[in-house]
Amino acid sequence: NISTISKSNFEDYYNNILIPNQSRINFLRLSNPFTVEIVFLEPHLILNFIRLGTLILDNVQNKNFDKFFDYLIWLPTLHAVTISLTEHISSLDILFSQIFRLSTLKYCKIEYQIKNFQQPLFVYFTNNDSSPIEYLIINGHFPFSAFHNLLCCLPKLQHLSINSLVNYDDYQARDKLSSIHLKY
Repeated sequence: NISTISKSNFEDYYNNILIPNQSRINFLRLSNPFTVEIVFLEPHLILNFIRLGTLILDNVQNKNFDKFFDYLIWLPTLHAVTISLTEHISSLDILFSQIFRLSTLKYCKIEYQIKNFQQPLFVYFTNNDSSPIEYLIINGHFPFSAFHNLLCCLPKLQHLSINSLVNYDDYQARDKLSSIHLKY
């Protein structure tokens, strides 16, 4: 059980089990902050996990978040990602733009906390933001003002779950994207 393993034992497990078998691993769950730090200490090594299809990152610290997305985009079979952030975030723009960069992603579950819930939270998507995600689960406050734009960025979406869709009184409409075309 990796979730209860000590840091030194995980380092041994990583060096003696994961690294020698990295081209054979198709499912990887990292459930402690130090496991993510160890695996992404040299982020380019994740490129050797060529069969990795599902990646679960629990208790990820925001400081580690950006550095591994630059490498995850190169994994040809990565189709499912679950991310649980431990620290509060101040911008959803960066979070979702990084997720949308994963061109083979079909399933995404993201859990986060907002830094200041009382202040309006805006997410600005552009026509360039598009993702093949079919199943999206958002466990965190998501602004109602960005809901339409989110749907426009997910043309293949089949399932959407947002546990907290929030609205702010001082919302002002921004640039409108194209209308949503549902196939079924």
